[in-house]
Amino acid sequence: MKCGLATRGALRDNAATPPAASRNAVSAAAVPATKYSAIRRSCALATTSRGLITIHDWAFLIGPGLMAPVNALLIGSVMYRSRLLPRWIPTLGLVGAPLLLVSNIAVLFGLWTQISGPAMVLVLPIAIWEFSFGVHMTAKGFRRTSVDEASFAPVNSAIFDGEV
Repeated sequence: MKCGLATRGALRDNAATPPAASRNAVSAAAVPATKYSAIRRSCALATTSRGLITIHDWAFLIGPGLMAPVNALLIGSVMYRSRLLPRWIPTLGLVGAPLLLVSNIAVLFGLWTQISGPAMVLVLPIAIWEFSFGVHMTAKGFRRTSVDEASFAPVNSAIFDGEV
């Protein structure tokens, strides 16, 4: 049965649609009722079903796909400036974050899928960043720095010393 642009095959073969195992509970609960029984009966429900799947896919890409690069840029810049980690670790985060963002935008607009060669190449630096950051922090922690005691004094230390 063909209903304009939305067909049963188009739902199944949609390149931006992740496998059923990766769909969240909302989409898993909302789509099956329309996907199999109602699509055969109504083109409007087929369009609604495809719309729900597309909204899920875009939300999945925009949420985690945007927050991971922002997180890597923020913590990478802090770690780079503070020198609490070896310089190569935050540098990987600062290089990998824009690459991950580019890959997610390309997937969002259909240039390639999430599980493709270009996506894997662009995601590799951020994957190494995440792994090396976690392993380094677990094994060695932050670098020791020499900080004088005056920097830890409260802002209003005169109040606490009784010199008001």
